Order: sequence, then C-alpha cells, then structure tokens
Amino acid sequence: MSLRFQYVVIGLLAFLVFSINSNGLLVYSLDEAKNAECAREMYERNDWVVPTWNYELRTDKPPLHYYFMRIGFSIFGVNAWGARFFGSLAGALLVVFVFYCSRKFLKPHAALYSVLVLLASIHLAVQMHMAVPDPYLIFFMCAGLLCFLLAINAPEQPLKSRWAYAMYFCLALGTLSKGPVALALPGLIILLFLIVTRQLSIKTLAQLRIISGGLLFLAVALPWYFAVHAATDGAWTEAFFFKHNFGRYSAPMEGHGGPFVVTWAFVIIGLLPFTAFLLQALGRAWKDRKENQLVLFCGLAVLCIVGFFSVSGTKLPNYTVPAYPFIAMLIGHYLAQAKPGGNWADKLGFGLVTLISVALPIAGYLALQKDKYISHLQHVALWFIPVALIALVAFILWLGKQNHKAIFTLAGGYILGSALFFAVIYPPIDQENPVNKTLSYIQGQNKVVHYKRMNAAFLFYYQKEIPGFNTVADLKAYLVENPGTRVISRTAYLKELKNIDGLKEVVRAKDLFEIPTTVILAYDEEL
Repeated sequence: MSLRFQYVVIGLLAFLVFSINSNGLLVYSLDEAKNAECAREMYERNDWVVPTWNYELRTDKPPLHYYFMRIGFSIFGVNAWGARFFGSLAGALLVVFVFYCSRKFLKPHAALYSVLVLLASIHLAVQMHMAVPDPYLIFFMCAGLLCFLLAINAPEQPLKSRWAYAMYFCLALGTLSKGPVALALPGLIILLFLIVTRQLSIKTLAQLRIISGGLLFLAVALPWYFAVHAATDGAWTEAFFFKHNFGRYSAPMEGHGGPFVVTWAFVIIGLLPFTAFLLQALGRAWKDRKENQLVLFCGLAVLCIVGFFSVSGTKLPNYTVPAYPFIAMLIGHYLAQAKPGGNWADKLGFGLVTLISVALPIAGYLALQKDKYISHLQHVALWFIPVALIALVAFILWLGKQNHKAIFTLAGGYILGSALFFAVIYPPIDQENPVNKTLSYIQGQNKVVHYKRMNAAFLFYYQKEIPGFNTVADLKAYLVENPGTRVISRTAYLKELKNIDGLKEVVRAKDLFEIPTTVILAYDEEL
C-alpha cells in the first residue's frame, strides 16, 4: 500500500468513525443544543459577530464553531448533520496529521499504532460527534503545537518559516475556538520545551518568526474580539473572560469539581482500551526523552495539559482531550518497541482492559435495567458483547507473543464498539429523550413560552424564540393576553403553576439519566 493511499484510508476511516449516524441522533445534550442553536440564530439573521441563545446574548464561547456550523447549515440544512459535519472533519484531519508527524519522528509501526490508539477511543469519537467547540480546539491546538515541532526541526529556513506561520495560524484559530487557553497552554509547552532542550535564544525566536508570526496571530484572532466588544458594549468580553475563564478555573461551576486525580481518571477511562500501556509509555518517554524530540515534546504536552486542568476548579472529561493525540504518540512509540508478549506490566494492563471489556455489556445491561423509564431497552447493551469477545481474542494473541495482531485486533474491536454505539446501541435510547417525545406538542404552535427551566434542545428544533418567565404573576399576565399558549416547564414547578386557572398538563417525559421531568402545558385550550 502506497503512503499516499495510507493517508487516504486513514482519513476516510477516521471521518467514518467520528461521524457515523451523526444525523440520526438528536441534538439533545445541553452543550450541543446551546451551541447549535446559537449558530442557527446567527445563521438566521446573517450575523457573524454577536452570538445569541434564545435571542439573548450568549457569552460562553468564541465564534469559530458557530462559523463552521453556519457553513454546515448552508450546505446540509439546519439539522444535526449540518451542526456536526465539520467537527467530525476536524477529528479526521487531527488523526491524519498525527500520522504525518509520527512518521517524521518515530518508526512507521509507531505512527500506525498512534492512529489506532485515537480511533479506538470511544470517548474521542463522542467528542468528535458533538456540535461543540472542542473538536476545533483539539485540532487547532494540537496542530499548532506539532507545527512548532516541525518548524524547529525543519532542515532549512524557508521550511521553518512555513511551519512557523502555520503554527501561529492554527493557534489563532484555536483562540477563536475556545479562548485564551488555546494560546496559554501551547505557549507554556513550547517555552518549557525550549528551556529543557536549551534552544531558548534570540536566534531560535527569530527562526520562528516571532514578530511577523505574532502579527499574523493578532490579525486572525483579534478582529472578532474587538468587534463583539464594540457590538455588545463590553458585555460579552466581561462575562467571557471573568466568568467563563477565570471563574471556571478558580472555582467549580455547575457542580463539576473534584480532586486533582479526577483529570487523570478522565484520561485513563477516555483512552480505553490502550490505557493498558499508559504508564509503560510514560516510563519509556522518560528514558527516551534525550534521543527523540517528539517523545520529549509529547511528554511535556501531556504533563502540562493534564496538570493544568488537575488544579482547575471546574473539571470536565472534555478538558483533557487535547492531551489524547500526544498520549497516543507516546503509546505508539512504546508499542513499536515492546518485546513479543510484552512485560508483566503489559500483561497486567492488557488483562485489566480485557476484564473491563467483558464487564461492559453486563454493566450496560444492569444500568439500563435500573432506570425504569428505559429499562425496556436493556437488551441494546448486549451489542457490546462482540467488543468483549474481540478483546479476549486480542489478549490471547498478546500472550501468544503476536503483538502486531493483538494491537490491530484490540483496536478493531473498539472501533467496532464505537460504530455499534452510535448506530445501534444509543439511537433507541436517544429516541426516549423528553424533547423527542414532547416536541410534536409545540411544533406548529404560534405561542410557546417556558417557565423557569426548559431543555435547551427545544429551541434548536422549534427554531423560534421561546420567551421565559420566572414568576407565576408574570406568566399569568402573559397567558391572559395570549390564550392558546403552550408552556414548557418541569414537574418540579407544577405546584406553582396550579395557581393559574385554565393551565392544563398536556404531556410529560423524564430527562435521560437525570432527575428533571419535562412537562408541556396548554392555557385556555380544548384538549
């Protein structure tokens, strides 16, 4: 197989893994629903500057993912596929670029193993399926860092300059994806690498075109920040930088806190099944840090990214995903050098992963059985049985000292598991979400409002403003003037709403895996 054909196959496979059944799953989760709806509203009014959700200013994120979703909407229509397409494409490009860089610095088998580590991660596939900023942040941040390494190691100045400018461009787009973290973390990693390798000098900075490259970064990243600051009289700037950056880092938000080890747990679980070799890979990286610059660079990147979020007040599983490509290359490097059958740590790690794989369908079955609202779907968890069986075969191959076959078998099993999850296991569960089960009761209605809280996905599918009320008095005054209105709320507020004569419940449905139950009510309407 030619090298060019390898790139094509890897890119197509990665896109398939990261996009399978994207249009068959509802835009339902809170983050997806808010981001996709914000992009839809900007698309609707042809606004490239001010992000809004429910037609009010949204300050959570910069605009790059909104732009890509807008393009997706213009090509595919306002739907889940349009919202998710370019995120999946960013994931595929990430895998291809990891393969390219691994081939530059590591053995060919190491490059291929690095790709398999990424493609086998169901958590990474979930991230790349979602209509959120993370796929773009992960790609542009990692691409920017790898462009730096390529620039440092380029044999001649013109090539150094091209890779350096690519680095500044990628980091600028990363900053437009999620803010200053896309510059601060890479800056820290690059600085530490230059210090450790004793390359921090005026000459090196000149070769990296720090002045002209810095100007390129500012030219790409800053105009929108200035534009949104002016358009919102500073409201977006203040809320984004102080609440959603400093506030999230300094203290837990929305209950997402925990001890520092939580972030390492996210990584260990998120990179299954190949976290079986994580500790060994880190140990090998330490031994080889002086012989291979990519190994040293990846090690620093992992420590900085995971360490940074270990001390953050807010901790979420997606925060450490930018470390995955660097961990994947370290694991690939380790596996390419592992002796047949590995050592005792390899056997122990592989054995634990096999046990987890065998437990997966059992745990899924019991978890679904425990939830009375979706217990009738408990059988879908049994689709994970092929993953368990393939993992068991892979372990036997490893014990038989057939490393290469074992690695491909294990990766193939989890890639199949990812495909089964998105195409077979999760879709029937997704159909049970409260938005899907109640949406028909508001579609086609001219007057729809919500009281206190509602699922954010209603907006994306209703595609009009849904005014909100926080007091019974205000809602009652509106309803008296607007008979025939449908009200979206939660059962927790029904006691308050009983004070409004003529307001009757139409339908209710419980949120998936959460406590709230959505309820739709109608005012002064024959039911």
